[in-house]
Amino acid sequence: MVQRVSLAKVRSNLDLVLRSIKARKHYVLLEERVPVAALMDPDELEDYLDTRDPKMQRQIAKGYEEYLGGKTRPAREFCLPSSTDSSKRSKKR
Repeated sequence: MVQRVSLAKVRSNLDLVLRSIKARKHYVLLEERVPVAALMDPDELEDYLDTRDPKMQRQIAKGYEEYLGGKTRPAREFCLPSSTDSSKRSKKR
């Protein structure tokens, strides 16, 4: 969700604005008649910057090609067994 907020309002409520950005993943456009800057969650900014990196773009494209080519594996192959799975195995022994 994008919120448009005047700089004056942000100055007086900065703590609330920052908590909203972090908790709700809001984007805030700071305005002084027109937008002058934007605020966003730092984790989302990092993700955004990663997607702009040419090396990361190549890696994403390669992964997508592998997905289209059927070269993927189910996620369960990458997950650690849960505690219930290990208790089932020990009972079978």
